[in-house]
Amino acid sequence: MKLVIGVIASVCLAVVLFGAWLVKDIKDNQLQIGAGEAIAAEPEKVNSPEIQGLIKERYVGNAEAPVSVYVFSSFTCSHCAVFHEKIFPELKKRYADSGKIALYFSDFPLEVRAAAASMIAHCMPEKSYWQFVDTVFSTQGKWALSPNYGNILTSYASLGGLSADKAKECMENKALLKALLAKRDADSTKYSIHGTPTVVVVSPAGMEQVEFGAGGAKLFSHLDSLLKKGEKK
Repeated sequence: MKLVIGVIASVCLAVVLFGAWLVKDIKDNQLQIGAGEAIAAEPEKVNSPEIQGLIKERYVGNAEAPVSVYVFSSFTCSHCAVFHEKIFPELKKRYADSGKIALYFSDFPLEVRAAAASMIAHCMPEKSYWQFVDTVFSTQGKWALSPNYGNILTSYASLGGLSADKAKECMENKALLKALLAKRDADSTKYSIHGTPTVVVVSPAGMEQVEFGAGGAKLFSHLDSLLKKGEKK
């Protein structure tokens, strides 16, 4: 009986210690909403045309389409990786490639590793931006759990034409980080984003968050309905 109690006590202690480590890790790495204000960066640099040009949202499809779909994702969010690999390509194929919608990818970094990936993504050459995003999501289990995540991300950037030195310089750019976090915070308020991935559809009917469902079925059905209403007008 004493042995059983001792084993249980050891297990409980291990759980408590692991929980304490996890909490500390989250506190050390989490970028809470509003953290952008704590980052030292001169406002004129943050608001410069160069930085503001870097953080612009990327999209595929027709920017003039009456329906816009915004996908808010964090690069270290596992559900976001599944969305990007399974649903995003279908959204692009069904609606964006034919010009029916503008499909925006809005990175919404929730911790330091995701922020590093976002920063490099925004520094990538235009032609290799989507390739980098695809690579980061498809290999999430490799780099996001590695203490050398920065080196892995810079190696991915090199494949797309951004040198390792430029990628590292990008990750150390405080003005870029602060601008990205400021945009994230503004989006959180504007679109009521409380988690990732979140899909927001903007149409003549208004702005709304839309559940995407298994394989994106609910989202596709909603878009089909919106687009049909637009055709009737």
